[in-house]
Amino acid sequence: MQDEVVREISSRVAAIGTWGLVILGGLGTAGIDTSPLLTGLGVGGAALGFAAKEIGANFMAGVLMAVNRNRNFGHGQRLKVGLGSNSVEGIVTGWDLRYLTLLDDKGQRVLVPNSFVFGAVITVENHQPKRRPHDGDEK
Repeated sequence: MQDEVVREISSRVAAIGTWGLVILGGLGTAGIDTSPLLTGLGVGGAALGFAAKEIGANFMAGVLMAVNRNRNFGHGQRLKVGLGSNSVEGIVTGWDLRYLTLLDDKGQRVLVPNSFVFGAVITVENHQPKRRPHDGDEK
């Protein structure tokens, strides 16, 4: 599941970047001066970034978690995210660029912002079954 999420996020980012470059290249080839457009996109992007700080933080945390190979949780695993009263527990049912989706013990879907997950202590419950001794095993 982790590799599917990484592939999906990487694919989306690559597609958006590629289309942006194709459009800018097409405009430049058509003889349209793209420098004012690039300047406007830069200024607009900065203004949008300040206005949508939380969305940007969740997006960047999602991208960083996607490329982090040390992230050791995935679909179907039980997690506790955070500490004490500021924690959330549940089974991972999904993950995207903004939220980690958990199913809590009451059956409710909980959307945890990636920026919270990225900076939180994560406890992963181990689902490996305990080994039972066989008849021929020594005790």
